[in-house]
Amino acid sequence: MIKVSVIVPVYNIKDCLEKCIQSIQKQTYRNIEILLVNDGSTDGSDIICRKYAQTDRRIKVIDKENGGLVSARKAGISRAEGDYILNVDGDDWIEDVMIESLVLKAEQTNADIITSGYYQESLKNVAKVTDSIEEGIYYTDEEKSYFYQRMIFNGNVERKGIVQSVWNKLIKTNLFREVYQLENDNIILGEDTASVYSCCALADKIMVTHDAYYHYVKRLSSITHKKDKYFLRNVNEVYLFLSYFFEKSKYKKVLCEQLDLLIMQYCLWGINYMFDMNPKILMPYYNFPAEGVFSGKSLVIYGAGKVGQSYYKQFLADTSCKIAGWADQRFEHYREKGFPVNSIEMVRNLEYDYIILAFKYKDMAEQVKEWLMSEYGICESKFIWKEPVSILDKYWME
Repeated sequence: MIKVSVIVPVYNIKDCLEKCIQSIQKQTYRNIEILLVNDGSTDGSDIICRKYAQTDRRIKVIDKENGGLVSARKAGISRAEGDYILNVDGDDWIEDVMIESLVLKAEQTNADIITSGYYQESLKNVAKVTDSIEEGIYYTDEEKSYFYQRMIFNGNVERKGIVQSVWNKLIKTNLFREVYQLENDNIILGEDTASVYSCCALADKIMVTHDAYYHYVKRLSSITHKKDKYFLRNVNEVYLFLSYFFEKSKYKKVLCEQLDLLIMQYCLWGINYMFDMNPKILMPYYNFPAEGVFSGKSLVIYGAGKVGQSYYKQFLADTSCKIAGWADQRFEHYREKGFPVNSIEMVRNLEYDYIILAFKYKDMAEQVKEWLMSEYGICESKFIWKEPVSILDKYWME
C-alpha cells in the first residue's frame, strides 16, 4: 500500500496553520505521515505544531533554525518514509480527497509525478488553475518529446505548460530527494520552478490531470514587490540549477531553449519591478500589435498594469501620435509609484480619437468598456482592444 509523506514548511503562520493541518488530518486516505517542519518560527507556530502532534501519531515535528523554504523542505525529505511526497504550504489547505485521488492515479500508472490543478483564493474570488498541457500519461519518446516542448511555455510565454508550483503534485520520494539534495539553499527566487522542472526532466513517466484539490491562498504579503539587490544573482542560481539537469537530458535542445526564455522573462520582470526603475525608462513587456496605425491620432490609454505601462512606453516613443491621457481606476496607487496616471474623470473631457484598452484578456477589456460606456457615456467606436504581444514571444517566434 502506497505511503505518502506530507511535508509542511512552517514559519510564522500561526493564524492559518491550524486550518492547513486539519485539512491534512481529514484526508480520506489514511496511510500518510505529516512532517511539520518548524523553520525557526517566533510567533508560536511551533506550539501549534506540537499540540497537534500530541493527538495524532501520524504527525512528526521537525525543529530547525530558520533557513528558508529549500532548507525546510530538505529537512522534511530527510525524514520522509513514504513512497511519494506531497508538499503543502502551511498557509494553504487541501480538500479531503486530494491524496486518495492522486494515490489512485499513482497505483494505476506508477507515474513518477502526478500533477493536478489548484484553486487560487484571494479576497475577491476563487479561480481554478490547471496545466495547459492536455491531460494524459507521458511515457514514450513521442509523448515525452511533446511534453518537454511545452513543459515551461506552451505556445507563448503567458501560457505555462506545467504550473511550476510544487505543492499540487505527488512526486516519488526518490526522485524528489535526488533533486533536492543538489538544490542550493540560496535559491530564494523560483524555488518551486527549480524543483518542479528538474523533477520533470528526470522523470520516466508523468501523469497530467486537470482535477483540482489544492487551495492556494493568495495573501497580500505574497504579492508585494520588494527591492532585491541580489536579484540577478538569485536568477542565476535558478539558471545554473536547471541547466545542470537539462544539459543531461536527451531533450536538451528544447529544454534549454525554454530555459533561456524563462531567464529572459525573469530578468525583464526584475529590471522593471525589483529595481524601482523610473516609469519613463521601463522596458516594455508587451507591444500593441499594430505599430504605426495611429499616425496623427490622439490617444487615451486606459489601464496602468503591466500592459498599460508597456503601451505607455511604446506610444511615448512613437512621435507620430500623441498620448492625451492615461487613466486607471486605481490611479492613486500608480501615481504613488511615479506613473502619470489620472482618474477617468480627469481625462474623459480631453480631446482624443481613441481609448486604448490596455488589458491582457478580451473579457476584462469588454467589462471595462461596458462600464465606461454606461457610467461616462463614451461612444463604443472610441474603444480599441487588441491582444497584447509579449516581446519575448516575438523573440521566440522569430
